[in-house]
Amino acid sequence: MGRSLAAILEHLSRIHSFEEPLTDALGLILWENIGYLVDDRRRGELFGEFERRVGLEPAKIARAPDTLLLDISPARRRAPRYPRRTLAT
Repeated sequence: MGRSLAAILEHLSRIHSFEEPLTDALGLILWENIGYLVDDRRRGELFGEFERRVGLEPAKIARAPDTLLLDISPARRRAPRYPRRTLAT
């Protein structure tokens, strides 16, 4: 027959990264919105940077300066500079 499932998964793990999927609602929303029209590799980089520099807790995100959030955003040069609190209302 062919290779075992374990051998196939071992081979695939050398090619692709398998990370634990996000399970909380806020994490999923951030993942989807961190980078518009970017591939998963870039989205993962942006998400990791956001997690390191801002954090994933709602209170930390709310306290983060707009300049920090815009610095992480890949769309910062394409989007108008509206304060995020204006967009949230």
